[in-house]
Amino acid sequence: MEDKKLKSLLNLDDYYYYLYLLNADVFKDRINNKYQIIKQSVECALKCAKQLKDQNIGFYDLINKYDLVYEEENSQNIFNLYDLGVFESPNKIIFHKDNIRTLEEEIKKEKISIFAKVNPKDIITSHEIYHLLEENRLITDNMCISYQILGFIKKKVKLRAPSEIGAMVFAKEFLSLDFNPVVLNYFLARANNREEIMYDKLIGGLDENIL
Repeated sequence: MEDKKLKSLLNLDDYYYYLYLLNADVFKDRINNKYQIIKQSVECALKCAKQLKDQNIGFYDLINKYDLVYEEENSQNIFNLYDLGVFESPNKIIFHKDNIRTLEEEIKKEKISIFAKVNPKDIITSHEIYHLLEENRLITDNMCISYQILGFIKKKVKLRAPSEIGAMVFAKEFLSLDFNPVVLNYFLARANNREEIMYDKLIGGLDENIL
């Protein structure tokens, strides 16, 4: 049976995927310039990916450059449906094999050609490589907001979402994907009968006034 929600999401502009990620930030309710934050995050990650591609630096070149090593384990948090992997400094990526197995099974159910050769581990690796590149002081790793807490007292906090937006943008561009990698979250949500929740959050962005 055709998944109409998935079909709808595949036609969704990338901007709303990144708004979805920004709205997952713990400080989302204090962000007044969402459009600008997304714009800067996208531009930063696109520039990074295109520079590497222009230099003919490929996926495996970066794996070798950073001497990445891999380990596999089961996810430790059963409530974190989107926990596919984690980076451990200085060069280790730990794949959560149970979630990845579930993701691969869900992808196999689809007859859509853009998923025919999808390798989730390549997407996860590219995502984590971007976080490594952020150590060179990319703007996505240093976006902050200030807000008042008492009278004239202001508090400055760092946003996490721009880094995640950048990593998704980088993975899509660097791997030349024909879909937004945030869609992988939908597959995991669907496997746990929670696709309606994610779908509503993504589509809900269409009505959000952020300009």
